Amino acid sequence: MTKIRFTILIVMLCMFSVNIQAQRHKKRKPQPKKEIVEEPVKTPGQLLYDNMLSSTAKIVIFDSVLVRKENAVGNIPLNKEYGELKTTNTTPAIEANDSMYTYINEYGNKCFFSRIGSDGKSHLYTADKLGNEWSQPQLIEELEAGFEDIRNPYMMPDGITMYFAAKGENSIGGYDIFVTMYDTEESKFYKPENIGLPFNSFADDLFYIVNETDSLGWFATNRNQATDTLCIYSFVPSKSRETYNIDDITPEQLNGYATISNIKSTWYDKNIVRQALKRQDNAKKEMAQKEDIETSMSFVINDDITYKSISQFKSAKARGMLTSLYKMYEKLNIYEKKLESLREGFQNIDKRQRKTEYENIYNMENEIIELRSTIHKTEKDIRNAENIELYKL
Repeated sequence: MTKIRFTILIVMLCMFSVNIQAQRHKKRKPQPKKEIVEEPVKTPGQLLYDNMLSSTAKIVIFDSVLVRKENAVGNIPLNKEYGELKTTNTTPAIEANDSMYTYINEYGNKCFFSRIGSDGKSHLYTADKLGNEWSQPQLIEELEAGFEDIRNPYMMPDGITMYFAAKGENSIGGYDIFVTMYDTEESKFYKPENIGLPFNSFADDLFYIVNETDSLGWFATNRNQATDTLCIYSFVPSKSRETYNIDDITPEQLNGYATISNIKSTWYDKNIVRQALKRQDNAKKEMAQKEDIETSMSFVINDDITYKSISQFKSAKARGMLTSLYKMYEKLNIYEKKLESLREGFQNIDKRQRKTEYENIYNMENEIIELRSTIHKTEKDIRNAENIELYKL
């Protein structure tokens, strides 16, 4: 009897359990199938950008200007010791230049430029000036690996550090700016490196130029611009690369710095901005003065030669002295006008003040005599330097 009761109890418990499970299944609502969203595959350029983002350079971009592509380098006020950026049609003895410009060093005896090869791509070349003639351009072979196209070189005055624009496997998109160093012992360039953000972008970034003397830098890009337009950003270069503390800013802010969404966001010190703008204005004035000299000068070298342009000078030393000479001309003009004014006012002042004014006139006359003597000597030194260059064996 006991066994029968126990068996019945077991059956009842099983039926109760089955009933509970059935009730539970009735209460459950069918769950919709989750849609699997696949992450978009990133391009190599996007992956490179993501990798560079945390190392975005912290710089002050104090100015920007939109220019037509063909006129871009005319807006870069370089000091003479930083060489020249010659447009294609003004570069002597260099044909088929595919760069926006040819870079010629301070001494006028070495240049870098690009040329389209038989493969339809631009390659970087260099040439040396021997006497009055340029040597046969030489391909810089060690810069070929990893690039599809190279152009717009800029060599720093140290003769070692060179920047250029290129398309290649390490470009974010289009042209990026790269830097390389020249090994003087091996006579070749090291493997170039991408200079990173914010100088490079998914668009074409076409040149990078630095004037360390005036603490000014410029880089050009067509990001967010029409095909024939470039934006030239002016920035304050630093001796060592400084980056943002990513713990102090949001990812959106960091991306804004990297893409230059607003240059004013880089103005963490407005005094730096004001000083940089002033330095750039002064550099542009000096460049304008140089252009004025180019258009108005007439300088006798010897009985047979008279130059009408600075570019005609073969001697780098003579060109340097010529810039100083024209500043002396301007100073002499100011002194002579001041002396004339002192003399005109001398007769109309009180006799008690005439002694002081007489001393002022006397001192100004001596200043003018000394300045004229310096000008005469400088003119002679320029002629000598140029004639030595012209007729050296």
